[in-house]
Amino acid sequence: QRDLPTAGMRLTLASKRNPETKRLDRIDILLYLPDGFPEKYRSAILRATDQCAVKKVLVDPPEIEVTTA
Repeated sequence: QRDLPTAGMRLTLASKRNPETKRLDRIDILLYLPDGFPEKYRSAILRATDQCAVKKVLVDPPEIEVTTA
């Protein structure tokens, strides 16, 4: 809509586990913006990334039921 440059944009995830429980403690998301990405849209792209559907599921997980077939 705003013709923002996206070539070279990428996202990485780094997970951290609790050494005692081996459970996932933290996920860090790093968003790489391309050269020339307008400064005035940086906070907006961070807000959009923060509202990611996968992140929302992790923050407020659904009920999970395991059955056999």
